[in-house]
Amino acid sequence: VLLILGSALAYILVVDRTGFVLLTIAIVLFLFLWFRVRLPVALVTAVVGAFAVNWFFASMMRVPLPRGLMDLIL
Repeated sequence: VLLILGSALAYILVVDRTGFVLLTIAIVLFLFLWFRVRLPVALVTAVVGAFAVNWFFASMMRVPLPRGLMDLIL
């Protein structure tokens, strides 16, 4: 329980700087690996899930999520 709460707190504190997609991938991947999900499954799920949620909010809901470091790339 503390691991998930700590991840949520870290997420809140750094999401603006790192960006939604990168931080979501990192935290979801970390939590999956912590709970012993196989690496290929964890990696694909984290990446696809982060981009899917970002697409949904940006395109369908018209709610911009923090881009953070992605501003430097795109």
